[in-house]
Amino acid sequence: MKRRVLKIVSLALISLMLLSLIGCGGTTQGTTSAAGSSAQGTSGEVSSTSSKNEGGSSGGGFPQFSVNGWLGNLFGSSSVATSGSVSSAVSSLVSSSGVGGSSQTSSEVEPKPDPRYAFDGSVSLEVLNNYLNRAITYCQILKGDESFADIKNDILGVGAKYVQRAACNWPPLNWEHSIAYDTKNRLAEIHKTDPYIIFEACIFEIVTKSVEKISIPAYVFEEFGLKAEERTFDYEKMLFPDGYGVNKWGADSSIPDITRVETQMFFYYRGCFFIDQGFEALHLGQTNLIGHSDTNNVCWERVIGKIRAYAKINARRHYVIINGHNPTQNFVGISGVMLVDFNAFPMRISVAPGEGDHKPSQNAPQHCVITPGKGDAVYKKNIKGTSPSGWTTNKYPYLVEVDNWGIMAEKYHNKASSPYWGFDEITWFAIQPQWYRQKFIEDLTKQIDSFGENGHLSVPGKRYVQKVPGVSEATLYFAASKEGNVNYFGDLEFYRDMWNRLKK
Repeated sequence: MKRRVLKIVSLALISLMLLSLIGCGGTTQGTTSAAGSSAQGTSGEVSSTSSKNEGGSSGGGFPQFSVNGWLGNLFGSSSVATSGSVSSAVSSLVSSSGVGGSSQTSSEVEPKPDPRYAFDGSVSLEVLNNYLNRAITYCQILKGDESFADIKNDILGVGAKYVQRAACNWPPLNWEHSIAYDTKNRLAEIHKTDPYIIFEACIFEIVTKSVEKISIPAYVFEEFGLKAEERTFDYEKMLFPDGYGVNKWGADSSIPDITRVETQMFFYYRGCFFIDQGFEALHLGQTNLIGHSDTNNVCWERVIGKIRAYAKINARRHYVIINGHNPTQNFVGISGVMLVDFNAFPMRISVAPGEGDHKPSQNAPQHCVITPGKGDAVYKKNIKGTSPSGWTTNKYPYLVEVDNWGIMAEKYHNKASSPYWGFDEITWFAIQPQWYRQKFIEDLTKQIDSFGENGHLSVPGKRYVQKVPGVSEATLYFAASKEGNVNYFGDLEFYRDMWNRLKK
């Protein structure tokens, strides 16, 4: 017994001596990752070397619960670069002496582990549903439309877990690369408070001449078995040879062809670029348009497989959740496995029966409804599939959003005979009275839940809207409150309350 006590005392003294030697050398996993990427951030390009060495630390760390008890907390985990050898030595001492235990006396308060949102290397259907239950659309969180403090307060305050379209330039633009380092640090900052929040980035069904300002890193060439060369992406090499989709979105704005190697390299590069910043989800836009010539989704399967392989090494939790717009809702590869983790689609609302032409007012909103089974809407389609994580379901999960695409000519506005009253979904939503907006969101949430599917609604948090003459001057819909600003609509607290009531 005396010998055991002496061992414990000796161990404590050794620990204090080691602590005095290393000082405050307990660099956290998250800050090590950020510092190590500074060269990458200033250049605006993805570095294959730095990103692949970061492993799962990219974008901020997760709570570390040391198996060595209070000594583990004192010196940090073995991933701490400045004291890894010290930590290993202490671990050996702890093991040999038989001293251990799970109590933690660290002065830092770490977020508690939450199994509802925990995954690593794959994601279960249950955990995925938990995330989509608290999804919010918050477009371009780092574009500068509001302060970072407001962004952080909105996302954390509402209790969001899946932040849809957080990076969502429709055409890819070079300015995203100039803020890549800031983006990474800001996502890491939010993850310090809640390490379970997922941010989604988008790679849409459009390429423009702007891609010719983006350099191709050597690792992209290597991944596709090509010799590395110093050049930018080539817009012309991404287009459909038969002219399909060329200038579809305007001059020099086209649908990319996923069967072209240049397009495959571009989608792979963009996926890696976002993963390195700490994004854990990717939206691939209208995959059916991009894959117009892709028989059996062979090329899509190749590209998505490469992105997932990159995530396995470099993503925060060694997995990237992928979704896309696909009207067939059955986006499978030649293996028969779904290529996406869930389907994403607009609400596909329509004007409620019995409505007549009128502008929205406090007492007369422009009522809209959804009609399950109508058109390409996702509701009650009962899509069967096996997910990339290996689980199989007869009702593949989906997320519907209050989408945007622009509004019709003014002569169609406020007409019950016009689709969406002459607007897109988010503009229609924004111009309704607040009581109806909130009622609509709660009613639709309950309706989707009543279907008994793995279906979810992403509440709008930030989205670009169109001005409506004589009705609204807003150009943005913010769910937060800010008195005197037409772009702030004051729905955020309601969303939080609704989630707390309906999404236990």
